[in-house]
Amino acid sequence: MNRVYLHSCSFQTASGTKKMAAQFLNQQNELPYFKAFDGIFTPIKEIHRQLDFHIDHILQQQGWQRQELPQIPILLGSTGYTVTDLEYRLSQNQTLDFDYNLAALGRHLQQRYCSPVFHFATSCTSSAQAVYAAYQMIHSGGCSKAIVVGLEHFNRFTFEHFYAMNLLAQEETYRPFVQPQGMILGEGIACLALSSAAETAFGCEILAAASVTDHHNLTNSNAAVLEQLLKRITGQAGITPEDITAVKTHGIGGAFDDDEQTLLRQTLPNSKWLLAKPFLGHTLGASGALETAWLLENLRSGHFPPLPYQNQAQHLPLAHGTPVSDGLYLNYFLGFGGSNVGWLLHWQH
Repeated sequence: MNRVYLHSCSFQTASGTKKMAAQFLNQQNELPYFKAFDGIFTPIKEIHRQLDFHIDHILQQQGWQRQELPQIPILLGSTGYTVTDLEYRLSQNQTLDFDYNLAALGRHLQQRYCSPVFHFATSCTSSAQAVYAAYQMIHSGGCSKAIVVGLEHFNRFTFEHFYAMNLLAQEETYRPFVQPQGMILGEGIACLALSSAAETAFGCEILAAASVTDHHNLTNSNAAVLEQLLKRITGQAGITPEDITAVKTHGIGGAFDDDEQTLLRQTLPNSKWLLAKPFLGHTLGASGALETAWLLENLRSGHFPPLPYQNQAQHLPLAHGTPVSDGLYLNYFLGFGGSNVGWLLHWQH
């Protein structure tokens, strides 16, 4: 079996929130949203440009050559895919020029890069499942390199449904684990490079990865299933939970926050906590790639940023606001449909 390393990333996220209008039962409400891109919707040509820019940046960073691309799979994960283009065209009274399905973006990538393309649509874990699949491909020897892409763009179809389910925060003060009043959604794009070759400047190896399906509830997370996932990952890595340096939590600011905190304190007593969503928002299907890119960039920087509400979170075992140390970093993601996936990174600078 091959070892698997996370090498580089290229990504774009929001720098803060802005108000987006949600409508339900003919009532309009302005809600915070982490908006990363210009305009309300994103047309297909702009999505193509974003994909090309970040994939090209990854290829340049890694020094991977064009002639290698037929052997380098691209794994794409998203919740919205091209729904934002459909809504853009409808808002502009334009015709719908192509078949709106999961493969629409993949066709563009295949034509441009001649790479095999795999699509993932497992709700909030879409690009996280893509990372897991890329890990399995490289680990088993199916390929030696892979590119994972996670992307999410604002669309009213998703936004209105989350609002109708009463899952969204009404206020801009987003404080998961401290003041859970609902999630704030966001958009963004991230590309990750994985391979079987070790990095020379630093080491970021994926020691183990696992996925567990929750059969208890279609929309709510389950602490027992999360515990099963954590045990499976640590068992594969051959470590004890006490060995884990820090954990990048789910932390969405919803009803599961209390159960998640209780489980983490019980099962990972020595680990510090990291929360990505107060910086990025919940980027749904892109969150696996985006939050992994966010973590990798912070590991490289040598220091974890303080939480925006650090003073109100002094009772939490946070890694925020502290220097990065070499060690084991757990990364997990939970989503609708019972999808739970995660992996363990060994960071060594």
